[in-house]
Amino acid sequence: MGVEERHKRREEKIQEVEQRELMLQDNRRLRSQQRILLDLERRQDQEGLEAQKAESHRAAAKERSRKQDEDLRNEWRTEDQKIHFWKDLRKQRETLYEEEIHKQQEKEEKHKELLHQQMITGQREADFPDRRGNQQLQKQSKHRVSKRLEQFYQQAEQQSQKDKDLQQYLKEHNLKALRSAMVL
Repeated sequence: MGVEERHKRREEKIQEVEQRELMLQDNRRLRSQQRILLDLERRQDQEGLEAQKAESHRAAAKERSRKQDEDLRNEWRTEDQKIHFWKDLRKQRETLYEEEIHKQQEKEEKHKELLHQQMITGQREADFPDRRGNQQLQKQSKHRVSKRLEQFYQQAEQQSQKDKDLQQYLKEHNLKALRSAMVL
Protein backbone atom coordinates (compact mmCIF):
# COMPACT_ATOMS: atom_id res chain seq x y z
CA MET A 1 0.00 0.00 0.00
CA GLY A 2 1.45 3.11 -1.11
CA VAL A 3 1.17 6.65 0.01
CA GLU A 4 -1.19 7.45 -2.74
CA GLU A 5 -3.52 4.72 -1.77
CA ARG A 6 -3.53 5.84 1.87
CA HIS A 7 -4.06 9.35 0.80
CA LYS A 8 -6.93 8.19 -1.40
CA ARG A 9 -8.50 6.20 1.47
CA ARG A 10 -8.16 9.13 3.81
CA GLU A 11 -9.89 11.38 1.34
CA GLU A 12 -12.63 8.81 0.87
CA LYS A 13 -13.07 8.59 4.65
CA ILE A 14 -13.14 12.37 4.87
CA GLN A 15 -15.73 12.46 2.08
CA GLU A 16 -17.74 9.73 3.86
CA VAL A 17 -17.63 11.69 7.11
CA GLU A 18 -18.61 14.88 5.29
CA GLN A 19 -21.45 13.07 3.53
CA ARG A 20 -22.63 11.61 6.85
CA GLU A 21 -22.43 15.04 8.41
CA LEU A 22 -24.43 16.49 5.51
CA MET A 23 -27.01 13.68 5.82
CA LEU A 24 -27.26 14.25 9.57
CA GLN A 25 -27.75 17.99 8.98
CA ASP A 26 -30.37 17.26 6.32
CA ASN A 27 -32.11 14.85 8.74
CA ARG A 28 -32.02 17.44 11.54
CA ARG A 29 -33.34 20.10 9.19
CA LEU A 30 -36.07 17.75 7.98
CA ARG A 31 -37.08 16.84 11.56
CA SER A 32 -37.09 20.50 12.53
CA GLN A 33 -39.31 21.33 9.56
CA GLN A 34 -41.61 18.42 10.44
CA ARG A 35 -41.86 19.68 14.06
CA ILE A 36 -42.67 23.16 12.81
CA LEU A 37 -45.35 21.76 10.48
CA LEU A 38 -46.81 19.63 13.28
CA ASP A 39 -46.87 22.66 15.59
CA LEU A 40 -48.64 24.69 12.90
CA GLU A 41 -51.19 21.93 12.37
CA ARG A 42 -51.79 21.66 16.13
CA ARG A 43 -52.25 25.42 16.39
CA GLN A 44 -54.66 25.43 13.45
CA ASP A 45 -56.58 22.52 14.98
CA GLN A 46 -56.66 24.32 18.35
CA GLU A 47 -57.82 27.55 16.73
CA GLY A 48 -60.45 25.63 14.77
CA LEU A 49 -61.72 23.99 17.98
CA GLU A 50 -61.77 27.34 19.77
CA ALA A 51 -63.65 28.91 16.85
CA GLN A 52 -66.16 26.03 16.95
CA LYS A 53 -66.59 26.43 20.71
CA ALA A 54 -67.04 30.20 20.36
CA GLU A 55 -69.63 29.68 17.62
CA SER A 56 -71.39 27.08 19.75
CA HIS A 57 -71.44 29.50 22.72
CA ARG A 58 -72.78 32.30 20.51
CA ALA A 59 -75.53 30.05 19.14
CA ALA A 60 -76.49 28.88 22.66
CA ALA A 61 -76.55 32.47 23.96
CA LYS A 62 -78.66 33.55 20.99
CA GLU A 63 -81.11 30.71 21.61
CA ARG A 64 -81.33 31.55 25.35
CA SER A 65 -81.96 35.19 24.51
CA ARG A 66 -84.66 34.25 21.98
CA LYS A 67 -86.33 31.94 24.52
CA GLN A 68 -86.22 34.62 27.23
CA ASP A 69 -87.74 37.15 24.83
CA GLU A 70 -90.47 34.69 23.90
CA ASP A 71 -91.19 33.89 27.57
CA LEU A 72 -91.32 37.61 28.36
CA ARG A 73 -93.74 38.25 25.47
CA ASN A 74 -95.96 35.40 26.67
CA GLU A 75 -95.90 36.77 30.22
CA TRP A 76 -96.78 40.27 29.00
CA ARG A 77 -99.59 38.82 26.88
CA THR A 78 -100.95 36.94 29.91
CA GLU A 79 -100.69 40.01 32.16
CA ASP A 80 -102.34 42.13 29.47
CA GLN A 81 -105.21 39.64 29.24
CA LYS A 82 -105.61 39.75 33.04
CA ILE A 83 -105.74 43.56 32.99
CA HIS A 84 -108.34 43.52 30.21
CA PHE A 85 -110.39 40.96 32.12
CA TRP A 86 -110.37 43.09 35.31
CA LYS A 87 -111.17 46.26 33.35
CA ASP A 88 -114.13 44.54 31.67
CA LEU A 89 -115.31 43.16 35.02
CA ARG A 90 -115.06 46.60 36.58
CA LYS A 91 -117.07 48.15 33.73
CA GLN A 92 -119.74 45.48 34.16
CA ARG A 93 -119.91 46.16 37.89
CA GLU A 94 -120.13 49.91 37.33
CA THR A 95 -122.93 49.35 34.83
CA LEU A 96 -124.79 47.11 37.30
CA TYR A 97 -124.20 49.69 40.02
CA GLU A 98 -125.66 52.46 37.87
CA GLU A 99 -128.65 50.30 36.93
CA GLU A 100 -129.26 49.46 40.60
CA ILE A 101 -129.12 53.13 41.54
CA HIS A 102 -131.54 53.95 38.75
CA LYS A 103 -133.94 51.19 39.92
CA GLN A 104 -133.74 52.42 43.52
CA GLN A 105 -134.48 55.98 42.41
CA GLU A 106 -137.46 54.83 40.35
CA LYS A 107 -138.76 52.80 43.31
CA GLU A 108 -138.38 55.78 45.59
CA GLU A 109 -140.19 58.03 43.12
CA LYS A 110 -143.06 55.54 42.74
CA HIS A 111 -143.29 55.16 46.49
CA LYS A 112 -143.41 58.94 46.95
CA GLU A 113 -146.04 59.25 44.27
CA LEU A 114 -148.11 56.47 45.85
CA LEU A 115 -147.87 58.13 49.27
CA HIS A 116 -148.82 61.45 47.76
CA GLN A 117 -151.85 59.90 46.02
CA GLN A 118 -152.94 58.25 49.26
CA MET A 119 -152.65 61.55 51.08
CA ILE A 120 -154.72 63.36 48.47
CA THR A 121 -157.46 60.76 48.03
CA GLY A 122 -157.75 59.19 51.47
CA GLN A 123 -157.29 62.12 53.83
CA ARG A 124 -158.74 65.43 54.70
CA GLU A 125 -157.40 68.42 56.55
CA ALA A 126 -159.38 67.48 59.62
CA ASP A 127 -157.73 64.09 59.91
CA PHE A 128 -154.66 65.62 61.48
CA PRO A 129 -153.67 62.61 63.63
CA ASP A 130 -153.94 60.25 60.63
CA ARG A 131 -151.88 62.60 58.52
CA ARG A 132 -149.18 62.65 61.18
CA GLY A 133 -149.13 58.82 61.13
CA ASN A 134 -148.83 58.80 57.34
CA GLN A 135 -146.03 61.33 57.49
CA GLN A 136 -144.27 59.12 60.00
CA LEU A 137 -144.73 56.09 57.73
CA GLN A 138 -143.47 58.17 54.86
CA LYS A 139 -140.39 59.18 56.84
CA GLN A 140 -139.70 55.58 57.86
CA SER A 141 -140.06 54.41 54.28
CA LYS A 142 -137.72 57.14 53.05
CA HIS A 143 -135.27 56.27 55.81
CA ARG A 144 -135.29 52.58 54.84
CA VAL A 145 -134.82 53.37 51.13
CA SER A 146 -132.01 55.83 51.80
CA LYS A 147 -130.38 53.34 54.17
CA ARG A 148 -130.52 50.64 51.49
CA LEU A 149 -129.15 53.05 48.94
CA GLU A 150 -126.34 54.04 51.28
CA GLN A 151 -125.44 50.39 51.90
CA PHE A 152 -125.47 49.74 48.19
CA TYR A 153 -123.22 52.76 47.53
CA GLN A 154 -120.78 51.58 50.21
CA GLN A 155 -120.64 48.08 48.74
CA ALA A 156 -120.10 49.47 45.26
CA GLU A 157 -117.34 51.78 46.50
CA GLN A 158 -115.65 48.92 48.35
CA GLN A 159 -115.81 46.75 45.23
CA SER A 160 -114.49 49.62 43.13
CA GLN A 161 -111.60 50.08 45.59
CA LYS A 162 -110.83 46.35 45.44
CA ASP A 163 -110.74 46.57 41.64
CA LYS A 164 -108.40 49.56 41.80
CA ASP A 165 -106.11 47.77 44.29
CA LEU A 166 -106.00 44.68 42.09
CA GLN A 167 -105.25 46.76 39.02
CA GLN A 168 -102.45 48.56 40.91
CA TYR A 169 -101.03 45.22 42.04
CA LEU A 170 -101.06 43.91 38.46
CA LYS A 171 -99.30 47.04 37.18
CA GLU A 172 -96.59 46.72 39.85
CA HIS A 173 -96.22 43.00 39.10
CA ASN A 174 -95.82 43.78 35.38
CA LEU A 175 -93.17 46.40 36.15
CA LYS A 176 -91.25 43.97 38.37
CA ALA A 177 -91.42 41.27 35.69
CA LEU A 178 -90.22 43.76 33.08
CA ARG A 179 -87.33 44.93 35.27
CA SER A 180 -86.24 41.37 36.07
CA ALA A 181 -86.41 40.47 32.36
CA MET A 182 -84.26 43.49 31.49
CA VAL A 183 -81.69 42.51 34.13
CA LEU A 184 -81.43 39.01 32.64
